[in-house]
Amino acid sequence: TCTAAACLQAGMHNVTVLVPGRGLARGELAFVAAVHVQGASPATINANSPSEIQLTGSGFSPLPDRNNVTVGGQPCHVLNATCSVLFCLYTPAASSRRRQLLNSDLAVEVSVNSQPAINGGSILVGTDNAPTVDSVTPTKGTAGGGMTVTVAGTNLGASDAVATIGGAACAASSSSATQIVCTTSPWVVGAADVVVSSSEGISAGSVQYTYVLGVSS
Repeated sequence: TCTAAACLQAGMHNVTVLVPGRGLARGELAFVAAVHVQGASPATINANSPSEIQLTGSGFSPLPDRNNVTVGGQPCHVLNATCSVLFCLYTPAASSRRRQLLNSDLAVEVSVNSQPAINGGSILVGTDNAPTVDSVTPTKGTAGGGMTVTVAGTNLGASDAVATIGGAACAASSSSATQIVCTTSPWVVGAADVVVSSSEGISAGSVQYTYVLGVSS
């Protein structure tokens, strides 16, 4: 047995066996390395302007034109790459399709050296006015709901903006461009993502609110 090099680009590679004192072994062997995508960033791209996307993983080719990347079926032009990191430029679809793609998860697909494409996750489509969530105060509350919380961020003042915690509605009592004051719904104990959505997009991030059995003073 042997271990292949860590930085081996996807595709077919000839295998040579050298026996000390005897020379090269007879026969022909080949090893096919696969591409693997660990993640794509940013999590949300803008529907109105080009976005640079970074992919991390293994099996990429250092030669940009050997890598083929699509986002939502549309080419993402590869700018540069190493065996483990790839950067490509995604140009949004024609304006007539942007509204259709808004708030959609676009599949990222990658192939290297003409190997079959593999799924590299997905990226959400938003706009310049998509909401963002920076914090929630307080950061925990009873799982029975009924707690008043303040969600802070940007672009939160749209008339159709809706806040959810763990997927459960947080009923708004007031809102502005930078914050939403809302009341939590009952939910299961544990950490839950705080998300604000509107017709302009959906917030992406790691702000969480923790539901607990009881709140101590």
